[in-house]
Amino acid sequence: MATAAATTVPSVQRWILVPDGSTLTIKATADPPNVRVTIVMLKDNGEVTNFSSAQVLNQTVTVPIRSPRLYTLAVRMEFAGAATTLHFDARVTRPDGTLHGSPFRFDATRPPSVQHAQMSVFTAV
Repeated sequence: MATAAATTVPSVQRWILVPDGSTLTIKATADPPNVRVTIVMLKDNGEVTNFSSAQVLNQTVTVPIRSPRLYTLAVRMEFAGAATTLHFDARVTRPDGTLHGSPFRFDATRPPSVQHAQMSVFTAV
């Protein structure tokens, strides 16, 4: 019995020992924009920041990274149209302009109609 090949989208990214003063940059693009993207960012001090689809989709979100901190970001993607592919790119840039670790890149499309990803940034002390 043959089964369809499953596509695995990376769903978790962690950046560790991120220098103070670095920047997390997130860009999510889709054309047509038949997807809703929301990101909830939680800092270890309890501060919560919500990024709506209007702020994230076909936009660039920039988060300054301050030490000592732990940032956890939950990404939710809700697809309304089968023809939509979401291109997601997140990266940490050090204060000197170089990348810290690898970028978190993936393409997502339905099915399933709701997908999730998670990112964490651990700063150097």
